[in-house]
Amino acid sequence: MTTAFVRWFGLALGASMMAGSLISGAVAKDLTVTTWTATSPGLKDWWKVIEEKFEKANPGVDVKIENIAFGDYIRTLTTRFVAGSAPSIVHVPLPTINLPAWAEAGFLKNVDDRIAGTDIATKWPDNQAAMSWKGVNYGVLLVHYGYVFFVNEKMFKDAGIAIPTNKDELLAAAKALTKDSKYGFAITDDNTVNFMRDALEFVSGLGGQWAKDGAWNFTDPTVVEAIDLWREIGQKYAPRGTDINAKRQAFYDGNVAMMIENPSVWPNVAAAAKPDVVGDLHLATMPFKVVPGDVSHGFSIPQEADAETVKLAWAFTEMAASPDLMRSYVELVKSPVARPGVDEALLKDRDTIVIAKSAENAQVLVPNEYYGVRKNYAAFSTELTNTLRTILQGQASTKEALAGLKERLNAKGITP
Repeated sequence: MTTAFVRWFGLALGASMMAGSLISGAVAKDLTVTTWTATSPGLKDWWKVIEEKFEKANPGVDVKIENIAFGDYIRTLTTRFVAGSAPSIVHVPLPTINLPAWAEAGFLKNVDDRIAGTDIATKWPDNQAAMSWKGVNYGVLLVHYGYVFFVNEKMFKDAGIAIPTNKDELLAAAKALTKDSKYGFAITDDNTVNFMRDALEFVSGLGGQWAKDGAWNFTDPTVVEAIDLWREIGQKYAPRGTDINAKRQAFYDGNVAMMIENPSVWPNVAAAAKPDVVGDLHLATMPFKVVPGDVSHGFSIPQEADAETVKLAWAFTEMAASPDLMRSYVELVKSPVARPGVDEALLKDRDTIVIAKSAENAQVLVPNEYYGVRKNYAAFSTELTNTLRTILQGQASTKEALAGLKERLNAKGITP
């Protein structure tokens, strides 16, 4: 090729590559996303899909997915916000409880104007409120779900009993299946947020309201009944000292007959269960009259981002929330998503149908309108966890322990 042709070809190629790109210059641009899920079954595959698709749509952009262990995630991100080194896109876990502190500190950008005019504004469920604080949207919610009931059907069949469909049958089954070094149920028995959330699943499931009309309602009979049920099962019919991973592994290994978990755990079963057990593990309808639920996976943009990064970060967020990527999330993670009408992949087998049905009318563990809880979540969760620990380890009256919790929260000026 002649020198003139090479120069023309190079310019033409460059112009072609930049067509449609959001990058203002020819210099390559890194777009970093920090998450705790980059190695999780299902989710790790979804990250690859969006990474490749976004880079293809935006030549010159290098999407970097950085993984941080969940236990260190909030502390690490907060440190990076303070240091002025936040990722380009903030992946927010459990936004109901984790977003308010970052919003209050001024770490996140207001995205109200960007949401306006998109179908996020018109189609998203009410749980998008988890990504808002004081009337401002600080990101887009990607996932909301109902908890699901994991069961080892062989253990039930061998014992000659049916899968529980209500709280009384749940207690009876947990008792009957606890024998020969195996347990009927598994709870998280550590000092993390998962310990508290396991107990709240029982409260929400039985229809209890631990706050009502702007005041604490812990001593309501339904709340007390739910915590009593959780305690009896946890004390008598579940392995003790299990963190979230040990709890799940006990089920995968065939040593536990039942557990309650979020649906994104379902892909782990095929990857982590023993070969001679995996075929016995299935999902069933929750044995409660109310399906407890939750929200997760919000995308936010850091306040410190420059204009070009903001433009790219929002484009990445819109792509993640698009029908194509939301449908891909459902297929790979086996979890419902915030976008309606894309969960057809869950309706193809007996187990994932349970996941789809559980998301309908699920009640979140911490309602988005509990602004006092959300704002003071660290102090609230510490008090509640300490109270639940006392209840689980001892024989003290549940009602008296919960009354003490109410008094301590009020004394600290924390209201729902």
